[in-house]
Amino acid sequence: ADKSRREAELLSSLNAYGVAAPKYHGQITLDGMPGYIMEYIPGCSLLDYFMSHSLQCGKIARRFASIQADVNKTQPPEGFEDETNSVRWCVEHSNLPQKYIQFGLSVLESLRKGNDLCHSDYNLANVLINAIDEPVLIDWGGAAKGNYVSDVANATLMIMNGGTPPEMDRLTKIMIAFMRRTFERKYLRHYRRLRPFTKRELHDWQVVRAIGRMAYCVEGEKRNLLAFID
Repeated sequence: ADKSRREAELLSSLNAYGVAAPKYHGQITLDGMPGYIMEYIPGCSLLDYFMSHSLQCGKIARRFASIQADVNKTQPPEGFEDETNSVRWCVEHSNLPQKYIQFGLSVLESLRKGNDLCHSDYNLANVLINAIDEPVLIDWGGAAKGNYVSDVANATLMIMNGGTPPEMDRLTKIMIAFMRRTFERKYLRHYRRLRPFTKRELHDWQVVRAIGRMAYCVEGEKRNLLAFID
């Protein structure tokens, strides 16, 4: 109930600020469970588009970066939670040895805070392109105000560290890894043209977000994240 209410409030606030999010149409109770109604977006996700147009990797990566930069430049609605609080909680509950947790917390404390609108789950599957070719972002449950580089760092971790089915053949895994690296490189290059940051800033946020993701990420991500953290 609390999660549903919070997400409903987030959507309502985002709508009021003109952010590219589905329209919120009120709360509902279905089979005794609380929920909310939001706009249906006809179209496809950027992930679906990329899967069928992989030769347009550069074009899609640039659009992915531009959409995120526009969101990050938006003033967060009043009352939005500070992202640092949720990131700190995730680091503390990462189920990693204490030395990793303490390291992550110390790096987090050293990083510059911000007042940018951060989606916090920005990935290709959460960017829908509607019938008139406009982006609409979904899954705003973790949205907060923070440093835009944190949002970028989290996006790069999802690009690079998604799991692959164990039965997938080695050649296909190599091709997927290559496409991920290519997409990430083009995405970062374009984002930094729109809104600069240093490689050190990105790396430090990646370390913190990688440790934090261990608190909730899917099993397939954990091996790659642990290797990066180490």
